[in-house]
Order: sequence, then C-alpha cells, then structure tokens
Amino acid sequence: AAAQANRARLRDAMIAGGFTVYEGEWWHFDGPGAAAERPILDVPVD
Repeated sequence: AAAQANRARLRDAMIAGGFTVYEGEWWHFDGPGAAAERPILDVPVD
C-alpha cells in the first residue's frame, strides 16, 4: 500500500511540474517539449 501511495505522489508531483506520463510504465515521464522535432546529432562515441 505504501508503494502505491508513493507512486501516486510521484505521479502527481511530476504532472504538477509539467511532465506527461507514459501509461505503459509507471516510472516513465516525458518533460515539457519532449515531442518537439529536434535535429539528430551525428557524434562519434569512442
């Protein structure tokens, strides 16, 4: 019961902060502007 209450508290806080919830995963949130088009960076990873 405590875990579910904590998840609800996190969800409410994130929504209040402008984040959106990915319904498939309780821990996954997207920040404001996450859906905006962005250029793909071609950066080598060493």
